[in-house]
Amino acid sequence: MKTARLLIRPLAFAVFPAHQRKGFMQEALQAYIPALFREQGTEYVHCGRFPENLPCRSLLRNLSFREYAQHTINGRTVIDEILYRT
Repeated sequence: MKTARLLIRPLAFAVFPAHQRKGFMQEALQAYIPALFREQGTEYVHCGRFPENLPCRSLLRNLSFREYAQHTINGRTVIDEILYRT
């Protein structure tokens, strides 16, 4: 039996306050995301973030994510970011 590929991978992360803004998450994601594309056959990675979370926005931009949609959950705006396989 052949295993189906998951073409989209959701990405969620959190960093304890004492370790924020030190580059740890960027370093980890720079290793993890290429492995998703290379080893899992992923076509794109999705991440949602709140508009006021500017450090998250900066991290996602540094990783080449791009905003593609906005929606509201329980009265809060969520911005969807996507990274396509190149």
